[in-house]
Amino acid sequence: MSKTILTIHIDIESERTNEEVLGILSQFEERLNAASIGRFVGSGGGMNQIDVSYLVTDLELAKKVMEEAVASLGITAQHSFIAEEFTGDESELFDDLEGVSIAKLSYFFGVILFLFVAFIYIVWNVVAEIRK
Repeated sequence: MSKTILTIHIDIESERTNEEVLGILSQFEERLNAASIGRFVGSGGGMNQIDVSYLVTDLELAKKVMEEAVASLGITAQHSFIAEEFTGDESELFDDLEGVSIAKLSYFFGVILFLFVAFIYIVWNVVAEIRK
């Protein structure tokens, strides 16, 4: 089964702050993820532009779903597609957090939280000593 990396580029026609654009990007990604058109590859947004890429097997269905998702956002925008046939190994695209267990992630964030709290404790005590 042939796979394609499908990227949609959206130019929002009205001026928006970057925060608004990122909010629109988030809504758009949620709609596409709910539609299960393929595997999310990446996205970016800012300066009234959004780019979202998926690895898909049904190119025409994915385009249709993306167009419907753009229309459902309630914004005035122009969009275009870039489709590239993908012949490589999927692990090249999805090696960042895939296969990482929740336990490992929890441990990692626990360590980060501990270090943050320790840092705050040290700073708090140093400031208290200085004020004496």
